[in-house]
Amino acid sequence: MHTIQQVAFCQPSLGYCNLTHLNRGDGVILRRLRIGHTRLTHQYLLRREVPPPCPSCNCALTVVHIILECQQYNSVRQKYVSITTLKELFDTVNFDDILSFLRDIHLYSSI
Repeated sequence: MHTIQQVAFCQPSLGYCNLTHLNRGDGVILRRLRIGHTRLTHQYLLRREVPPPCPSCNCALTVVHIILECQQYNSVRQKYVSITTLKELFDTVNFDDILSFLRDIHLYSSI
């Protein structure tokens, strides 16, 4: 059993994020990305299936992989972000750029 301190230590430390200036759909997508649980990366749990691999590189399909690592999106990623961690992404990159990146790689509606 985990203590409260251990659980707090395991949680990502992305800090508070004010998304009230965005429409509801964009806010939901950014919140999902921040916690790392999106429809695309976690729907297999509801369907009781095996986790899906990335279609282009056969790695585990995660938010980190999509936003930071997947080689398929490198050229598009360079237009919007040049970061190495999700914390850095949410601390320094404009939310509109994150959403535009998702639209350009055609995953906005899948998140």
